[in-house]
Amino acid sequence: MADLPLILASSSPRRRQLLAEHGYVFQVVPPHDWAECGVCSRETPPELVARLAYQKAKDVAERTETGIVIGCDTVAECCGLILGKPKNREHARIRTAIDHRHIGSRRSHGARVAARHRAGFQFLESAAT
Repeated sequence: MADLPLILASSSPRRRQLLAEHGYVFQVVPPHDWAECGVCSRETPPELVARLAYQKAKDVAERTETGIVIGCDTVAECCGLILGKPKNREHARIRTAIDHRHIGSRRSHGARVAARHRAGFQFLESAAT
């Protein structure tokens, strides 16, 4: 598998930075917007991040001829509520203030999925923290 290109299914500058800092050579192929959407009311935060990471990897894998595709997601939770991405700077500021008041009640959930694509999509790994 060493000859397969590494593809990051993300538009996150931070994820690009982390891979580059660790010496990986990779391509960036952002997932479609639909692959990044959706809090389903019955999903727990770990279920949500696992699904979103999987959707991103699958979306990009289906659009690439070959390679190892990495999809990732992170979700913040405070007092049992999924916070989602801030809409703008003001929303981020307010959310940070709320987070600091509830520091013992907030958690971050992350997931990553690696997928190999060569004549079909094959799910390789999922991990949630």
